[in-house]
Amino acid sequence: MRNLALPFVATVFAASFFCSCSESDKTTVAGGISEETNSVAGVLTDLKGNPVKGVAVLARHTSVDTLQFTDTTSEKGEFAFPIVRQGTYGLSASVDSAAYYALINYEGEALDIEAELRLVADVAESVVLSEDADLNGIEVFVPGTNWAATTDSLGKFKLEGIPQGSYALQVKSPDPERYLTAQFAMDLSSAGVRMNGPLPENLNISDVKLVDAPVAEMTLPLSSEYGLLSWWPMDYTAEVGNDTVTTDARGRVGTTKLYGDVELEQGVVGKAIQFNDASQFGVIEDDRGILDSLNEMTLEAFVKIDQLPNAKESYQKNIFGKLGFGSEGDKNVFSLALVNKVCGVEKPALAFFMADGSGKEFSCESAVVSSAAFVKNVWVHVVVTWKDGSASLYQNSELTGSGDIGVKMLLPSDEPIFFGKEDLDFELDDVRLGAKAITSADVLYRYYQKTGGKL
Repeated sequence: MRNLALPFVATVFAASFFCSCSESDKTTVAGGISEETNSVAGVLTDLKGNPVKGVAVLARHTSVDTLQFTDTTSEKGEFAFPIVRQGTYGLSASVDSAAYYALINYEGEALDIEAELRLVADVAESVVLSEDADLNGIEVFVPGTNWAATTDSLGKFKLEGIPQGSYALQVKSPDPERYLTAQFAMDLSSAGVRMNGPLPENLNISDVKLVDAPVAEMTLPLSSEYGLLSWWPMDYTAEVGNDTVTTDARGRVGTTKLYGDVELEQGVVGKAIQFNDASQFGVIEDDRGILDSLNEMTLEAFVKIDQLPNAKESYQKNIFGKLGFGSEGDKNVFSLALVNKVCGVEKPALAFFMADGSGKEFSCESAVVSSAAFVKNVWVHVVVTWKDGSASLYQNSELTGSGDIGVKMLLPSDEPIFFGKEDLDFELDDVRLGAKAITSADVLYRYYQKTGGKL
């Protein structure tokens, strides 16, 4: 893995300009505009640094396809555009076996561009959808350019004559109710293509890590609303009668009662709720059977442990789960927990325990345990997926535990859902339960969507 640099982002300077163009809503052709109206200008050079004349250079807004300009380079390789509307533009040009591409951010100040042609290569990949859907006709393109293709019935596409370098490919959702438009960080060279994604389309990809192995499939992420059962933003508490409560923003379960004067703290996405010890917890007495008969599920949350318990002691402390805490007749379903000195764990780590609601106790055989020791005072994006008897645990988009846990379907259980209720000092933010087991591509997308890759 290495950081993806952005050599395609143009070098810009404040300057007076030299080329002349005329403006249209669609296209601009050379001729007739004074220096004062040229807001973006530059010089196009070949692979040896020599000016290239007679080449069409395109400037296109990345969000408004109809807002575009073209100019043909002069004897000295000069080009210019009378851009007025601010925003991000793609600059592109092609000649023989070389091409140029850059993104620029025009913010009203004149820009001077150093544009250098590069050798080209082709990109032949496949777009994948995680559920049954028509793969034909999905749009794939380099933002702000004419380099675009559509997939065939197998999801395959090919983009030809693209300049080598590091930048993004964008894939447009064919069904916005289920799938999200996404971009993929790409490094294109004569040796092939390396990628990472899917990523949010507005993300600056300069700090995104590339996968070392070549990527042949580009999976579009599911919408976070698709299959969502309940979502606790943890952004507020309210007084209802004698109770302090917070609620499921989707209204699928009963009110969450909060005990022990819990406090709101700054979270990752807005606020978070802090639980200091066993006297401070949240409980949902009636979850209205949202988990009954499920055979797949996703749990997602931001977790921060403010103080780790004694590292010499063994423990299994619930963070979020539907369980009975060892009472007779318990019908446990799941528990995301912090564990130590159990299930082979020698240092505090996260674990996900599951039972089917029939009365079986949690056990290490029905758990996935993280291989990563948990660090205190650090927010962690945690995702657990379960399907077909197997579960996977992710931390900050990295898979840290997986395995067959034996549970294939959930039976009705009247156990409450608990936030905490253990002697544990921790904070929770943006907790979600979904009726679909999302893919690793979805996990990656949501991590970058919510954190920008900063955790």
